[in-house]
Amino acid sequence: MRRGSHPLRVDRERLAVEFGNREIVRQRIVKEYLPTFARWKEEDVQAILAETPNVDPTALATFIEKYEKLFDKRYPYVNKVASAYLRDPFGLHNVMPDETGPTPGQGPRASLTTSIS
Repeated sequence: MRRGSHPLRVDRERLAVEFGNREIVRQRIVKEYLPTFARWKEEDVQAILAETPNVDPTALATFIEKYEKLFDKRYPYVNKVASAYLRDPFGLHNVMPDETGPTPGQGPRASLTTSIS
């Protein structure tokens, strides 16, 4: 087999040339359009976003507001697990969420306090 005739080597060389050409085209596009985008005003950008379907210009503010509310909520089960170091180690297996569901072999459970007591 001659040098350079191996199929993987040929594919590698072809892909390297193709990638190089794509990079040249990308750089040309960036140089051509970057000055255009840099001159846009905030009002123009907001107007374009408002006219674009499925785009919410207030999405960032909405997300931040809902994200901050996550830290205001209290999660009772997480608090119970976090405070487990205060409990008797033999009673830790009874730390469960407050829900009325059957427990294995014991029927329905009324609340956490009855299962720990």
